[in-house]
Amino acid sequence: MKRKFYLGIVVVLLLGGIAVSQWRKPAVKASPDAVLYFIGDTEHELSRMPARFTRMSDAEEVALGNHLASYLPVITSLDNPDVIAVQEYVSRVGLQVAAHAHRKLPYKFHYIPQRSFVNAYALPGGHVVIGAGMIELMDSEDELASVLGHEIEHIDHYQCAERAQTEQTLHRIPLASLAALPVEIFQAGYSKTDELEADREGVRLAALAGYSPEGAIRLFETFDRLYHELPLKTSNPEQEVSAVVIEGISGYFRSHPMPADRVEQIRTMIASEHLAVPKQEKPLLVQYIFATRKARDSFDTAKYEEAVRQTSVALSLNPDYVPARKLRAQSEFLLARFSDAASDYAQLMKSWQDIATVDAFADSLAAAKRDSAASEFEQSITNLQAPVEAKPLIDADLAGLRLLGGSSSPAEQLTEAARKDRQGDVLARIGKWSYRAGNFDQAAELLQSATELRPETEQYHAQLRWAQIEQGKFESALKQNSYGNESSDSMSRAVALWQAHDQDAALLSFNSVLGAAPYWKNPAWTRALYAADVTETIQQMQHETERRKEAALKHSH
Repeated sequence: MKRKFYLGIVVVLLLGGIAVSQWRKPAVKASPDAVLYFIGDTEHELSRMPARFTRMSDAEEVALGNHLASYLPVITSLDNPDVIAVQEYVSRVGLQVAAHAHRKLPYKFHYIPQRSFVNAYALPGGHVVIGAGMIELMDSEDELASVLGHEIEHIDHYQCAERAQTEQTLHRIPLASLAALPVEIFQAGYSKTDELEADREGVRLAALAGYSPEGAIRLFETFDRLYHELPLKTSNPEQEVSAVVIEGISGYFRSHPMPADRVEQIRTMIASEHLAVPKQEKPLLVQYIFATRKARDSFDTAKYEEAVRQTSVALSLNPDYVPARKLRAQSEFLLARFSDAASDYAQLMKSWQDIATVDAFADSLAAAKRDSAASEFEQSITNLQAPVEAKPLIDADLAGLRLLGGSSSPAEQLTEAARKDRQGDVLARIGKWSYRAGNFDQAAELLQSATELRPETEQYHAQLRWAQIEQGKFESALKQNSYGNESSDSMSRAVALWQAHDQDAALLSFNSVLGAAPYWKNPAWTRALYAADVTETIQQMQHETERRKEAALKHSH
């Protein structure tokens, strides 16, 4: 009878709730979140009650947390230096915030470098874990402090320990066996009440450490934007959410309150408690690493302007960060900003990087300042501590730049020595510079020798094809080995086919290039690096492509 009575009360309350919700009709996104939170909060409160009365000691909790943390990825000095830098930074900021926690535990902070890990979580006893995907969404240290403060509060308020003891109670696990718990149970988030409490207390902790509560608000606003972008597919590169971030952030939203609720709570708290709000947030000192990662994404999708912008942000924070400097130089080069590229490469030439950087510097100088390129290059390599095996290639670049400036003697002397020593790499470099100087027969002869000495080096076959095109040897050019999926290979085939009057095959190869390598459409770029008729041929293929598209469109109507 009692069961029926209680069941009747529950039914009445549910029906009443539905009626009220229909009457009020709040303008919110349709979602089961409210029901899930209600169920989660109720289950959480019921399951945590036994843990409150049998709470493990701090020593037991620390031992448990240390054991669980032993399964986290270990970062050593042998790993990527960027990972070490972020790990040390996260630890420093985390300890500053944790110093104001109520429980004086041995707090430790762990960085997971996978971009797909868009989350942060805490383990019992003082361990806090944060992923690269989460930090990549930030642009201030205050945002980082708010997230770390939030996780510290899950520990400070015994929520992590109670999560472990809830598992012990529900599954009847002996206390000594709790160390076998998977860390995933601590990533799942807590009840809405606990999460909002951790937001409040985490912001207070961060504020006590000198951070602005606006950091938490801005991060939650970023979450809110991402939450509303999840189902969208926008064509605007500035608003695109990468697939990696979407996958990770989706899991975060499933385990945390809605961002709008979190923003509202913090704003209310700032007003009611008169929290100090510094005029400026502190810069995220490792942002240069994450800005460069984003720049690499842009570069790989041919968004070179965006790559330049993002690497410029990185270099404004750390002018000595080599990956950002290299990537900006590469992007500038493909945008035909050869002087800018040469300036960045000149900075890199202050210390030895690799032979590819030297060659790229020479290419940029030749395109930007053909007449004075050799002297500037020579000045840059004077004190360069290059390995012995790189010296012949560097000498070949210097001889090539002198060739462009009108002095052929150094290239002739180097060629003679390279033939004698069978140095295919040196012959290929001189051949490339001979092509740039307009000596196409000499270029073809040198590159032919290089391919015979180093037949496995596909790049030499591609360079030989360009020289043979200028000789009018289209059949020989098209027989050269394929250079993988490189744009130079496909474009040289297109140019050879077009000049051999095979338009259909030429356009097929031509249009396969442009999506991934739009710089071929830039006449300033092609004129600087290729023979004059290459630019003209590319323009002809562009015009013919457009003509055929228009004709097909008219025919379809």
